[in-house]
Amino acid sequence: LLAKTSGTGTSGTITAAAPRWSFGPSASFGPGVAFRITDLINLQLYSVLNFPFNADFMLDLVSNNNPAFPLKNNLGDVVLQNAFSLHFTINPKPKDSDNDGVTDKKDECPGTPEGVAVDEKGCPIDSDLDGIADYLDECPAIPGLEQFQGCPDTDGDGVPDKNDECPEIAGPAVLKGCPDSDGDGIADKDDRCPDTPEGWEVDRFGCAVDRDRDGVPDSEDVCPEEPGVAELRGCPWDPPALMVKYELNEKTILFDFDSSDLKNNGIGTLNGIAKALQNHDEFGVQFGGHTDWTGSSLYNMKLSERRVNSAKDYLLGRGISDTRIRTAFFGEEVPKMENNTKEGRKYNRRVEFNFFNLK
Repeated sequence: LLAKTSGTGTSGTITAAAPRWSFGPSASFGPGVAFRITDLINLQLYSVLNFPFNADFMLDLVSNNNPAFPLKNNLGDVVLQNAFSLHFTINPKPKDSDNDGVTDKKDECPGTPEGVAVDEKGCPIDSDLDGIADYLDECPAIPGLEQFQGCPDTDGDGVPDKNDECPEIAGPAVLKGCPDSDGDGIADKDDRCPDTPEGWEVDRFGCAVDRDRDGVPDSEDVCPEEPGVAELRGCPWDPPALMVKYELNEKTILFDFDSSDLKNNGIGTLNGIAKALQNHDEFGVQFGGHTDWTGSSLYNMKLSERRVNSAKDYLLGRGISDTRIRTAFFGEEVPKMENNTKEGRKYNRRVEFNFFNLK
């Protein structure tokens, strides 16, 4: 503190003396207030108390040796100073820490990454108002969910609409959000056979695999490498199966004693044979004629031949081709039952038959 004094003091009296300069430290305390006039100018008003530490410094010309002054120490005189000041800002540019064009004072989002478009508050723009800023929003024009980076999931299946091929129908993620009603791994929209039973092997169109193209899916086909029929679980017809289908098992064409004329029961059996051959052109029939042991062997051989021909002629009359009928006759040589009883001889007078494959 530098001050110039111009006198010496006695008790209540000031005696002028030659001016002198005094140097020393001081402390200042007091309130103040500042007013911003413009961005460039501030006005400050303040009142402070100065406490000089030099006893020779007496700005109010009152000596510290004056007994009337209460501060009798080496601090010097206490001075009250009222003042005002004007402060001028040399660089008026306001601070903008994130360089978004909004000053820090007005910026409600001061940490916005550089280059991100912001609004008047300095916050990143959110065009669809979904709470996710456009620069983080993969679907900035459509309100969406944070878990999908701002994209919606209309059907709530966990697959965002932008990746969902069926956005309005819930489906698994593995099928790109599309449903699979029959659970065969083919989405309904691509499934040509949407009702395939569970567990069946399907092709890329969702239809049951049928390698032999017989209409019986491989998953149910006992003979998947060979075309067959549903009645035989995908296996082809064979002679035993044909006999079962047309209920011809256990049936024999029987004849009266010494006769080759067809009886009603025999005609019914031949009608069944004709129907089977008409429906299955891959088969033919073979007849075998027999007799009991009554009469000579030569006679019985001829009789068995006539009986076989009676059966053949009946089928020819039903439109069955001659090439599909085979005949054989055995006379009395292959009895079915014992010839020494009437019942036995009855069942030995017969024509037996079997189907065979033409192909």
